[in-house]
Amino acid sequence: MQFVWKYVDDLVGKGLEWYLIVELLVYTSASLVPMSLPLAVLLSSIMTFGKMGENYELIALKSSGISFFRIMRPLLITMFVLAVGAFYFSNDIIPAANLKSGSLLWDITQKKPAFNLQPGTFYTGIEGFSIKVDDKSGENGEFLEGVMIYDHSENRGNTKVIRSEKGKMTVDEKDNLLVFELENGYSYEEMPVKNRKERNRHPFVKTAFDKQVIRFDMSAFSMERTDEGLFKSDFRMKDVGQLNRDIDSLSTRMDSLFSDIGTRLTRKYIAIIDTLNRDSLDQLQKLHKTPTELLALYSKGDQQNILSLALTKTRSARSYVSSYRKEVSWKSTIIARHILEFHKKFTLSVAIIMLFLVGAPLGSIIRKGGMGMPVVVAVLIFLFYHIATSTSDKLGRDWSLDPNYAMWIPVAIFAPLGIYLTYKSTMDSRLFDVDAYLEPLRKITASKKKKNATSTNNP
Repeated sequence: MQFVWKYVDDLVGKGLEWYLIVELLVYTSASLVPMSLPLAVLLSSIMTFGKMGENYELIALKSSGISFFRIMRPLLITMFVLAVGAFYFSNDIIPAANLKSGSLLWDITQKKPAFNLQPGTFYTGIEGFSIKVDDKSGENGEFLEGVMIYDHSENRGNTKVIRSEKGKMTVDEKDNLLVFELENGYSYEEMPVKNRKERNRHPFVKTAFDKQVIRFDMSAFSMERTDEGLFKSDFRMKDVGQLNRDIDSLSTRMDSLFSDIGTRLTRKYIAIIDTLNRDSLDQLQKLHKTPTELLALYSKGDQQNILSLALTKTRSARSYVSSYRKEVSWKSTIIARHILEFHKKFTLSVAIIMLFLVGAPLGSIIRKGGMGMPVVVAVLIFLFYHIATSTSDKLGRDWSLDPNYAMWIPVAIFAPLGIYLTYKSTMDSRLFDVDAYLEPLRKITASKKKKNATSTNNP
């Protein structure tokens, strides 16, 4: 729904076939899998083990000598298989779907709105013409009254106008033409004249007709598919191998850019020195003179020229560095996006196993199945995971964090949590039992009461 509302202006009013909309939504839905699949694993694992705990099935299994890890083992193997499939989906299916959806969305946005001629208003959707009708009738609005057509096709302004009392509008689907059959009208056309005297007379031609047929080319209203190869430069449409090669290529270009900046700045400063007498300058430098003392050796006129040139070159260097700074920032962001996308291919698979290790023991500890408590707990945990992932991604884009490690921060947070919960579940810990946390406080309170009673009896 977020995608639909974002591009609703590009989709509505263009007469798109229903299967194009469905195709676009199917391609776009592939990008939702990295978000929905970990949540599905987390929720299903909490619900499954919560239901088993609620029905005392886990207790029966453990009392039979089966450890909790052995109970998890079949599902854990399934999670590894699912993780391998998720990597394949993320590495091959999602880039292909992004390529399809990107090219299709571009073609849709470039498509002109469907032909919609409204009475009383000028329609300018057909290039080179403005059309207005006073009224429309008929089952499909094909009968027209009060037709006015301005012809701008020769780029001479409003020099040709066609008016008719009535007409009929039909579509030739074979040749993709819109046909106007006009009746009882006139055609007015101003004649182009090179002679100035004749031009001041504003000559024009008036032609009356009983019937006239005008055909408009409708090929511009049909959607043409663009070559998908033009969109393959986007990092979201590349697999691991392509991303790795592009990262190396972009890093090499960045290194050459830094080298180019240093070379060009050095040339700018050398240009200042070249304006002076280099031999005498080298000789003066051997005397260990300061810049002020060296400048004092020149005449007032030469000093003014040197300072003016130095100021001009410095300003030029500052402007040059500022422009390169923007280019470096943009290229650094592109490199970071490629690195983050490279690691996202792997973090999806790891997140599936990691969230299963969190959800399964958590469900056995909660001991609640169904769509109640498990859904609440799963959503809260996943929100935290999603916020951590989004924050790491943003910090990696601007290099606040190294992009090579940014996407692994959620894994580093949840992996110890999964191990801890698995250990607690194996040991049958009362993790969510309030009495388990109040019991030490009760012991401390009872111990203090006992000491006070003892001191009162033995003054």
